[in-house]
Amino acid sequence: MINVFVGDLVDIILNVGCDVSDSVVRKIKYRKPNGETGAWDAVLGDDPTKIESSNVVFDKAGQWEIQAYIESATLKSHGKIVYLLVKTHL
Repeated sequence: MINVFVGDLVDIILNVGCDVSDSVVRKIKYRKPNGETGAWDAVLGDDPTKIESSNVVFDKAGQWEIQAYIESATLKSHGKIVYLLVKTHL
């Protein structure tokens, strides 16, 4: 696991566990430590079982929750929630 600090520019890659190349919506949802929620747009990675968001900036210290979300013609699905501790730097 890497260390992530407030203000770091990070690429997030989530393994969704199945081929999502036919998905039309790809998002990475998040919940900040203060409870605010949102989503970053994601793209299909080189591996069709992974989605990624580039140049994400974490602006709050504490535990973040991130989760893959995809939609296709026949499916709307969330992945497992991943917990990420964002630290303050010196």
